[in-house]
Amino acid sequence: MKIAIVGAKDSVEKVYRIGISSYLEHEFIPFEVGSCDKCEEVLNRCEETADGLIFTGLGLVNTSKKLNVFSIPVEFITRDGSCIIKTFWDMKERNLSPKRISMDVVGKHLFDDVCTELDLYFDQSYLFPYNPEQIEAELIQEHRRLWEEGLIDLAITSYGWIYDQLREANVSVARLAVTAPSIRNSIDRLIARIENQEMKRSQLAVQMVNIEAKQDYNRYEYEALRKRNIFERMLIDYLPVIQGTVTQRGEQYIIISTRGAMENPVSEAAFLKILNSAEKENIRLYAGVGFGHTAFDADFNARTALKRSRQEKGNTYYIVDAKKRVAGPIGQKEVLTFESVSIGKAVQKVAQETGLSTTYISKIMNLTKKLDTNLIDSKKMAELLMVTERSARRILKKLLDAGYAEIATSSQQNSVGRPIYIYKVLIP
Repeated sequence: MKIAIVGAKDSVEKVYRIGISSYLEHEFIPFEVGSCDKCEEVLNRCEETADGLIFTGLGLVNTSKKLNVFSIPVEFITRDGSCIIKTFWDMKERNLSPKRISMDVVGKHLFDDVCTELDLYFDQSYLFPYNPEQIEAELIQEHRRLWEEGLIDLAITSYGWIYDQLREANVSVARLAVTAPSIRNSIDRLIARIENQEMKRSQLAVQMVNIEAKQDYNRYEYEALRKRNIFERMLIDYLPVIQGTVTQRGEQYIIISTRGAMENPVSEAAFLKILNSAEKENIRLYAGVGFGHTAFDADFNARTALKRSRQEKGNTYYIVDAKKRVAGPIGQKEVLTFESVSIGKAVQKVAQETGLSTTYISKIMNLTKKLDTNLIDSKKMAELLMVTERSARRILKKLLDAGYAEIATSSQQNSVGRPIYIYKVLIP
């Protein structure tokens, strides 16, 4: 994977050296930036070329949030205790022993803890903890004011640009630099986030679209056929965008793709165009998109989203993700994100009383509906839930003990061995 490094020259060079020497399977791309207000072009290049990005300074993080350019994972290197200790050690090497200092980014508790551990004391310390609303120009003014008024002997800054400016102004200044441990921690966190995003993108996506073409009862068959043909012509252009396949069951179309292909601005715009075009043709469409780690989960979530869309007026669609969070109506000015209440209340009650996870309870509830029977044995349960038969017996036992299942019958294939129990699942 490609990792961009953005920040002051000294910090970027250090991160780059550690990256290329310790993370050989990854590519590191350095970008040197001076002040935060000059980094928009660099950030756009990172978005286009990298899988993830590391900021060496907090000021750049704040700037990137305001610009809102990223869809890739972003990490920043925090100034932890090792960074402060390194700074104090460098001061000792330079024979600096200031009694009054100013320091930015670091909070009071961390500063006090490090000073206590090192048995180091200052007569006066002016701290400027990280504030996302504060700009670099304000910080440099504070450091300079304290110096010019004779209130400090040394300014300590984590910002490369401020460090250079203070040096030019003949202010005694030290650099609160990043350290190898803080760099490695940030790289490890970023790699994990990139891998998680890739896993998220590879989740299965099921999109269910229902078409209500019945408008004129006297001409129903013709109208239904005409409107289905209009919709299917739209699908011809939509399917390559999401790299999907489609099957039809009556008035319902089921589209299979991946989350990465479906959950992006281009795919969203393409489907919203279908909804708007269909509405102009007096075709009522409602749709639901479900994401999941398995086909079963994605299908279950798509049906939940479809049910929600059907309750809306006009052509719209909702999304239910792998964590059962509902988002929608997609494309409207105010898209709400919330937990699926229809799933949550019933599932949570059973989960609490059985000690099973809400995921298992949701699956079991849906399985009994799809199988059109509430009779099941441990072998079938294991196949459907994709767990071992031993785990399936444990799940059924918990349902039994909590009153959400009962033994309907049992059989034994021979005189020895475990009897086979058929359970009747009683989850409402």
